[in-house]
Amino acid sequence: RRSQNSRILTRMLTNSYRVFLIALFAIVNSVVPISQSNAIGSGACTSTVGSDSGVVVANSGGFCYVAFTATGTNSWTAPSGVTSVDLLIIAGGGAGGGGAWGGGGGAGEVVSQTNYSVSSISATSLNVGSGGTPGAASLTASANRSNPGGNSWIGSSSGVVAQGGGAGASYAYGDLSSFSVGGNGGSGGGGTENTVTNTGGSSTKTSSGSRTGYGNAGGRGGPGGSTQSGGGGGGAGGVGTDAGTGTGGNGGGGTNIFSTWLTAINSGMSSITGWQTATSSGFIAGGGGGGTTTNAGSAGSGGGGRGGSNSTFYNGETATASTGSGGGGSGYGGSAKIGGPGGSGLIIVKYAQVLAVINSFNLTGNATTATYRSSATISINVSTPAKITFRAKGIAIAGCKNRTASGSGSSYTATCSWKPSVRGQVNLTASIVPTGPWTNITSTPLSIWVINRSGARA
Repeated sequence: RRSQNSRILTRMLTNSYRVFLIALFAIVNSVVPISQSNAIGSGACTSTVGSDSGVVVANSGGFCYVAFTATGTNSWTAPSGVTSVDLLIIAGGGAGGGGAWGGGGGAGEVVSQTNYSVSSISATSLNVGSGGTPGAASLTASANRSNPGGNSWIGSSSGVVAQGGGAGASYAYGDLSSFSVGGNGGSGGGGTENTVTNTGGSSTKTSSGSRTGYGNAGGRGGPGGSTQSGGGGGGAGGVGTDAGTGTGGNGGGGTNIFSTWLTAINSGMSSITGWQTATSSGFIAGGGGGGTTTNAGSAGSGGGGRGGSNSTFYNGETATASTGSGGGGSGYGGSAKIGGPGGSGLIIVKYAQVLAVINSFNLTGNATTATYRSSATISINVSTPAKITFRAKGIAIAGCKNRTASGSGSSYTATCSWKPSVRGQVNLTASIVPTGPWTNITSTPLSIWVINRSGARA
């Protein structure tokens, strides 16, 4: 009986354990996301991302460019053979000030980082910052604050970080002077009209080592009660200008230092409204123009938003997405208006295409001659897995097309049995098509002299 009770108890414990495991598995699956990866690009520019939404891949001038346009987090895994990359990181731009005569939003910081270490084994995390959102259409200074742009980063939120652009100051005449000052950020937002303090925000850009940050201060808002104008937001390439009477400050220009990067990805950016036009001159990350009564501040080159006025367009203009530019400050027109939203950020990864390397290409024994209508072995050793096609005088040798190079590490060998059908000098070549993300190459000609067989007639 004791043995029977033991068996019953064992079954009960076993069943309970099974139930526990099933429940645990269900809980884990409900709270732990399944990691997914997606291949992007082709040929030498093939790599892997966590999500392929909003990712553009370009192959230009021997370099691969991977651009991330969708806001929020993602990840990128380098192809085999790539251990370091260059980065262009642009934060989200600040929104323009609202209410009336708001300052232009500042552009997000533009960061250049060279020789950033990456791995083909583990993914690199990244985040694209959102553009700043405008505050309420209100003349109450405590209620109409606009928002700065979001940070963009690589590695982690404390890794290589581009700071979001400062918001333009919203209407604050007669209120606390701090409300009329443009926000600090990658580039500073423009100030709004006030009797005391109406300065533009400062730039928080930083540079050190192989990292360089780009950003500038915002412009001053109009003094006193008659100018009714906001200052321009700072841009990555220039300061926002000060407001004048009835004239909003102009947004600071973007930077054109990275025009080749923008040109490389241009064709893939057609789905982002206005991006190709905004960056057509090579500029990106411009400041927003200040709002005013008559002459609105102009948008900074590279995607900034124009300022609003009292007569034609009242709200500040929205900055162009994926440029990190600042939105325009609002006008008035008899009732409170809103500032323009800032443009979202952009991250571009640039790396040199990895070339397959030919370690050796020869006849067996490094022979420089072959015998007419007698078999000779051609051998090639390359650095990557590949398919090899051998040619004599430019024509594929029978049975020697798409031969698999086998091996490991950085040594892969393929051979071809060649029976010369002509006499004299023959140039042999090999075309290498890697089976991974490397660039196709063709060997330099191997010159072989084909001689008569011993005893054969000439």
